Amino acid sequence: MRKEPLPQKWGWRPWAGRPWNSQGASINTDHFDDNAIQIVAWDGKIAVGCARVVLPQVGERLPTEEGFDLVVEPKGQVVDWGRNVVSRSYIGPHYRILAALLGQAWIETRRHGYHLVWGNATAAIIRIYRMATHVTVDTLGPPRLYWGEKRYPFRFDFQVNWDKSKAL
Repeated sequence: MRKEPLPQKWGWRPWAGRPWNSQGASINTDHFDDNAIQIVAWDGKIAVGCARVVLPQVGERLPTEEGFDLVVEPKGQVVDWGRNVVSRSYIGPHYRILAALLGQAWIETRRHGYHLVWGNATAAIIRIYRMATHVTVDTLGPPRLYWGEKRYPFRFDFQVNWDKSKAL
């Protein structure tokens, strides 16, 4: 899905280094993709959603660090979630596809030994994350124009949320 063209009419802004297809539309990919965990939701043979988990690499910045000029702490212990996309025709009132993508992202995060997550999203998507995952999502600063939209850097710690839920 992310390899499909993103027309400029949707407000996506070009940046140097982003590949373009023959119709002049940007393709949603970047230099983090090669080492990222790519998650795809399928309906038969049709990809209906996708997500990306970027694990920390020694000496490398995470996408949200790079895009928002932030420094992740604790270094080497945080993964970056992003590029969550669900086909419009599969978005429902309970965001089940998104919840499934986030659930699989969490499984991959834990499988690699992490529990701290950073990312960036619009205010509306952060509200949906809170609703779909029932976890505390903290914004880390003011919004910045990123990929053509005002997005907030965010963080959540599934372990802290898990501990809180067990105490209830």
